[in-house]
Amino acid sequence: MGSVQKKKIDWAVFVPPIIMIITFCLWIVFDPKGAGIALNKAYSFVTVTLGWFFEWYAVVLFGLFIYFVVGPYSKKKLGEGDPEFKTSTWWGMMFTTNAGVGVLFWATMESFWTFQAGPFGSESLSPEAARWAVAYPMFHWGPMAWGMYTVFGLAFAYLFWVKKINVARPSIACEPLIGSRLANGWLGKAIDIFYMFGLIGGAATALGANTPVVAELFSKVIGINRTLTLDTVLLISWAIFIAVVVYIGLNKGIKVLSDFRIVFSFVVIGIILVFGPTQFILDTTTDSIGHLLQNFVQMSFNLDPHTPSTFPQDWTIFYWAWYLTFLIPTGIYFARISRGRTVREFAIASVAASTIGSWIFFGVFSSQMLDTFNKGLVPIADILQNGGPAKAAVEIWATLPFSPVLLVMLAILAYISMATLVNSSIYTISMGSMKELSGEDEPPGWVRIFWALAMGALIVAIISLNQFKPIQTLTVVAAVPMIPITIMVLLSFLKSIKKDWN
Repeated sequence: MGSVQKKKIDWAVFVPPIIMIITFCLWIVFDPKGAGIALNKAYSFVTVTLGWFFEWYAVVLFGLFIYFVVGPYSKKKLGEGDPEFKTSTWWGMMFTTNAGVGVLFWATMESFWTFQAGPFGSESLSPEAARWAVAYPMFHWGPMAWGMYTVFGLAFAYLFWVKKINVARPSIACEPLIGSRLANGWLGKAIDIFYMFGLIGGAATALGANTPVVAELFSKVIGINRTLTLDTVLLISWAIFIAVVVYIGLNKGIKVLSDFRIVFSFVVIGIILVFGPTQFILDTTTDSIGHLLQNFVQMSFNLDPHTPSTFPQDWTIFYWAWYLTFLIPTGIYFARISRGRTVREFAIASVAASTIGSWIFFGVFSSQMLDTFNKGLVPIADILQNGGPAKAAVEIWATLPFSPVLLVMLAILAYISMATLVNSSIYTISMGSMKELSGEDEPPGWVRIFWALAMGALIVAIISLNQFKPIQTLTVVAAVPMIPITIMVLLSFLKSIKKDWN
């Protein structure tokens, strides 16, 4: 920790995102209607104009993942010596990447939105649409998504463990392509600034979507109405939580909370699977995986240009854009836990373990949503229209077996999940704003607290619009500058391994 005091803020990277956040918040405060309209237009422009590129980019990255599994580099080792973690622990770390309230929300509500939209010409809320309702979310949270992360995980694992370069920002990773002078000059600064924009946009989507869910759970359990004040109080409590963690050094406590979150998630899933509609969940999950595998290629390239449907733009393009903002930090996480593994071993584990983990959540919660709809237990569409997606999700969960107990468990899980999510998001953003901070050091406490407050203000501003689309818009807009950045990181990686591993 002694080295932390020597680390300095990179003001050229720190200031522009702050100006962006302040401007955005003031815009929403003084012109909420105009802001909402403009954000919707920006969302449509990016998803429609660049939709083809996002899909091709995802397919190319998935192709590279397959290449690393079977190609000439598959047996290359990522670092010397034995692996840092035993194989079962390592697979478990990959497997539980998504455990938390966020994936429960998306598993429930994305499935209903898909069911309602009726992809590929299926009638809304029909049996055919029901087959897509679980298969499509599994596609979005499946091998294609994790293949994208895996390629960048390999890029950073190569830098960390083979080249012995401790990278916290993408400008250094681009050095083999653009040269040392540009990487440490104006181009490097531009890369890092836009990387910060992408990080903030991606984190805002996660926090903006999940905060209302936590608030709705607490309002349901306590018996009070959810308001913007409740959302704000929750965000303030998480900011205080981060301040306490930073001040008294509870980083080990964060790990304990994270482990608790994982165990709690699978306890809830186990209860639903055992005491809920077990047969329906198992049948629907099995059928949906088959439906996904049968239609994988068509789903990968679907843009629906011949119909007025915007389903691929609203979901597939949104997800690929969202993942694009997290390719670098998630890649860094995968890389840091994978020293001593072969390229093939890394690639297979990161995609297989993460996909299985995601599919368990989607299989259980998406199937439970369909069972709730089929039995007419909740008017999901009406609640969605009048109360919003967070309220609809909570009302669906209220039909679960032992719901009084499970809702309390979900409320606790949701709060802890958000606390750890906020902490990790702020930590990553803080790392990006520091000068020459290695991945082994920590950013100063005041920087993390500052970003916690700044992001809290941004999330309150977004939630105040009372629309889901602005949350998605931040991601797709922030993903645009991440396109050239991730391409440069990728080309740098391919150039380096061609030179070193051939």
